[in-house]
Amino acid sequence: DFGAMRVEATSAYMKFQMFTRAGVLVDEYTIGGSAPIVTSITRQNASPTNAGTVNFQVAFSESVSGVDASDFILSTNLNGASISTVTGLGNSYTVSVNTGSGDGTLRLDLADNDSILNSLNIPLGGVGAANGNFTSVDTYTVDKSSPVIISITPASLNPTNAATVDFAVIFSEPVSGVDISDFIPISSNGAALVNITGTGTNYTVTVATGSGNDSLRIDFIDNDTVTDLAGNVTSTGFTNGG
Repeated sequence: DFGAMRVEATSAYMKFQMFTRAGVLVDEYTIGGSAPIVTSITRQNASPTNAGTVNFQVAFSESVSGVDASDFILSTNLNGASISTVTGLGNSYTVSVNTGSGDGTLRLDLADNDSILNSLNIPLGGVGAANGNFTSVDTYTVDKSSPVIISITPASLNPTNAATVDFAVIFSEPVSGVDISDFIPISSNGAALVNITGTGTNYTVTVATGSGNDSLRIDFIDNDTVTDLAGNVTSTGFTNGG
């Protein structure tokens, strides 16, 4: 059939397309044109995290199509972690990942299988699987374990006749939200909490010793106000201090 040749030319490529009089594309051929590449894979949520799902943003050097879950692999030690959805268009896509169970790390990489194409049908990295692979530098730290107190020990001389004494409190990991309301003095002589200082895993609780002779300890009350960096709250109290 008769037809016409349509030529699209830029400084980077020239594309020839043969159309019939009815507008049917018979054939096409491209000279030149660069292959698309992945420019970045970045975290879109806070890390560390205890979330069930986290997102990665994948950026390409140009608009591409054919991006799906089969183009990605997870580097992780988390049980049950998996890619759940891939959304987006053009040169930007979002990959949602199920974090599975337990604590660990999670990274998303791209494994080139030549299914991702640009508008000229040039595959990622050029023709040939794996030449468009991309290893991310962004990793999620997944923490789903509740912080706990490891120890509460006297930090002052013992025995003592001091009006105030200190207790050293050590948590299993850095926490925030620790205040006087999280502790209670165990004594029969009117002992009272005076002050608390510290940060991260180590805190010092100052207690007024009250009157008379007695033994004194402090217990931790689990009131769900102490959280770790991932947002996990304490799940148990502590009554075994010195």
